[in-house]
Amino acid sequence: MQVHSGTVSNVKTEIVDVATLLGKLKGHANGRAHTNGHGHRPRPQLRDGYRVAALKAHTGASLMNRPGMSLRRAAACVGSSPMYVAAMLVILADPEILGLVLAGEVPVLAAAAKIKRVTRLVDAFWSADPVEREKAGRIIGIERIFDTMIVPTLPAVK
Repeated sequence: MQVHSGTVSNVKTEIVDVATLLGKLKGHANGRAHTNGHGHRPRPQLRDGYRVAALKAHTGASLMNRPGMSLRRAAACVGSSPMYVAAMLVILADPEILGLVLAGEVPVLAAAAKIKRVTRLVDAFWSADPVEREKAGRIIGIERIFDTMIVPTLPAVK
């Protein structure tokens, strides 16, 4: 066996050939076994019927009840992001949407944004005085308020 058989460029070529050979032996042209081509292992997004990222954020949000727990620390404890944990804190207010989010049917951030809009609308209503509510009712219109806010909440007539 010869240790050095030429110039430095030959050595580089030999190293590349060995790396290529190792990759082909593993069955992957890029030499990365079990990856998505970007060096990351693909992981299932759903586990036991739950969206993994949403479940982590939910656990992080539940940790926020502990004294001295910060958003960043709660997120770090569960392997989530502070933004997801904060979004889940908003989602906890609506059990129906929470179920859809945990099942992976509705994205976490989209659900939180929707709940925030509803919360702002309700807060604006309750913070308005009677004269402001009357003006808003005239601007929006009785029929529109009834059709879009009251009728959808009525039980279905059979």
